[in-house]
Amino acid sequence: MMSSNPVHRYLPAIGLVSVFYGVNILLGLGRDSLLAAKFGATEQLDALLLGLNFARTLGISLALAVAGVLVPVFTPIILANDSRLVLSLSYRWLAASMIALIPLSFLLAYFASPVAKLLGPGLSDTGLQELSRVLVILSPLLIILACAGLGKALSESYGKYFAYPLFLGFCTLGLIAGVLLASPWGIQSAALGLLGGGVAGLAAQILLIGRRSPLKNAWPSKPSGPPAMGPPPPRLPIRNVLFFLGSSFLVLLQGVVERAYASQLPPGSVVALSLSLNVLGVPSTLVLPAVSAVLLPVLSRMEQQGRSKRFGLPRQYYVIIILLAAAATFLLFLLSDLLVRLLFLRGKFTEEAASLTSMIIKLTSISLLAYVLTTVLRQVLIARHLMAHDALISGIALVTKISLLQIMVPRYGIFGLIGALVITSFGTSALYISLIYYCYQPEAVA
Repeated sequence: MMSSNPVHRYLPAIGLVSVFYGVNILLGLGRDSLLAAKFGATEQLDALLLGLNFARTLGISLALAVAGVLVPVFTPIILANDSRLVLSLSYRWLAASMIALIPLSFLLAYFASPVAKLLGPGLSDTGLQELSRVLVILSPLLIILACAGLGKALSESYGKYFAYPLFLGFCTLGLIAGVLLASPWGIQSAALGLLGGGVAGLAAQILLIGRRSPLKNAWPSKPSGPPAMGPPPPRLPIRNVLFFLGSSFLVLLQGVVERAYASQLPPGSVVALSLSLNVLGVPSTLVLPAVSAVLLPVLSRMEQQGRSKRFGLPRQYYVIIILLAAAATFLLFLLSDLLVRLLFLRGKFTEEAASLTSMIIKLTSISLLAYVLTTVLRQVLIARHLMAHDALISGIALVTKISLLQIMVPRYGIFGLIGALVITSFGTSALYISLIYYCYQPEAVA
């Protein structure tokens, strides 16, 4: 029976987190509408979106890696009510990550110009200058997002699943405020606003975790004597973090590669592709981050107790996921024209740009089913600590996508780019299904 399955008990939590991500979706659509009206489908906005996507790719891949690896580490410690050990591990991880990320942030700012040429090979000199300025402004965002990743791991381990979407909401609000309040600065004001929103969001996340979790009672008090001898603290899972970081980075790097090839197409192609993928991500962003946040701790417990199915969840859950993804694909295909005109067709955003954006939504909506399945199946691999396998699949997917883009974009333009995206999405989901099927080892029954 479904009611006896432990996953079913977490459906209210998934629903609550979906509400928070739903608010983020509305904010994101408002952001995109504002940017489209303010700058239009121009090379200037192309530069901003390339810079934002690159900074988020690096930062969010690290945040996802930290949360994905530390949640299974924190879960048994939290079940043992050892909040001080959780706090100690968090401090150690934060110190180790800052040693690596602070120099990386400075390097990104110093080498902003050559990085801009790699990200936007089709941009003019003016566009490349704009992009390099955006990269310099956003370089500290890597540190902020890494800290937010640790906050994500702590909050989800303690059942406070909405702390990370709250952080993302502050980032979006900051970008919107930057555009509205400092419009004479152009796209640089948007980058500055995003950076300020990230700082405010991180402060809110820290405050929420500190006040709403047992960590508030874990701060060290005055020493009353020599510390008691006990078992040494667990080692930080650096190896798993590196594999997961590499995998997450490779996944998000696919978006950077897509936009780099789009920058070689007529001006405005990056804008159309970015806006299309944002609209396409509405149904998946509404549910999948919430499912991932709640599902990983649940799957980790099921794996430890030997109650996991071959594909992690019972079959009926996958049937529901497939039906919902198919319904979302059908609705996006039918309503793409209406959505684009309602959200973006104003200000400097032209009718031609709206038609291109709507067409991309129609064609890429086919890949929504594959994306949904990949997201869920990836949580199964993470719960089983198969980080190297996950990184291998991500590497194969990236190499395949680059090869397809290199072959198809020069011949078919934007249609070749869309075709490469769709083919890679379904190929990636097939790799996950095959790997989980053949690597599954059922527990021996005594």
